[in-house]
Amino acid sequence: MGFCLEGVSARYGGDSTGEEVLTKIDLKVEAGEALALVGPSGAGKTSLLRLLNGTLLASSGRVRIEGSDPAALRQAALRRLRARLGFIHQDHALVPNLRVNQNVAAGRLGQRGFLQGLRSILWTGRTDLTQIHRLLERVGIPETLFLRTDTLSGGQQQRVAIARALFQEPVALLADEPVAAVDPARARSIIELLVSVAAERGLTLIVSLHDLALARDLFPRIVGLRSSRLVFDRPTADLDEGTIADLYELVGERRGDGQK
Repeated sequence: MGFCLEGVSARYGGDSTGEEVLTKIDLKVEAGEALALVGPSGAGKTSLLRLLNGTLLASSGRVRIEGSDPAALRQAALRRLRARLGFIHQDHALVPNLRVNQNVAAGRLGQRGFLQGLRSILWTGRTDLTQIHRLLERVGIPETLFLRTDTLSGGQQQRVAIARALFQEPVALLADEPVAAVDPARARSIIELLVSVAAERGLTLIVSLHDLALARDLFPRIVGLRSSRLVFDRPTADLDEGTIADLYELVGERRGDGQK
């Protein structure tokens, strides 16, 4: 799945009085690409991911998701488009008192009618259960299949969230700070898993990260945002320390003059 943004701005609330959270963004992502979004808190990374999955609409500019303008789609068509986008949240967005297999089964809610979707969560069929178990094997936690989700560690819960996104059979994965609450060793293994799974399946992968070292180590392309604007979009190999310092407004600190 490819994405194309041309001069895109967006506001929460959708009208001219809302806070502008993205300003004149130009970005093109080809199907199958992997890239990381970096930048300080409040830079617009989450807003950009929401725009890319159709939950935030542009106030101006041109948006195309696999050739379609989300704002021009009827609700049913927009739901079908979003069902093809796996979204992984920072806080996992799992139901704590459900078992792991039930949380993963929820990945197909958007593809099924309400009653059928609810039934598939509460009483997971054999075919779904086999596929869910295979996905849990792929993300490294097959033993958790029937465990209550709230008994798992934070890292295990994030792997459940990845399995749920994959159960959608998406063509793109979007992940919003997926390892913000995980220790560094587990964070690296989770991002390595995302990169590996996306490559195996030919998925477009866009991940926002607060850990710049992870982004530089594991992604071939990095997009930097600050104050709602896109500051740079470069191959990782071309990214220098001065560009990073400018992104985080650390130029003064590097000179030792205490300015920010």
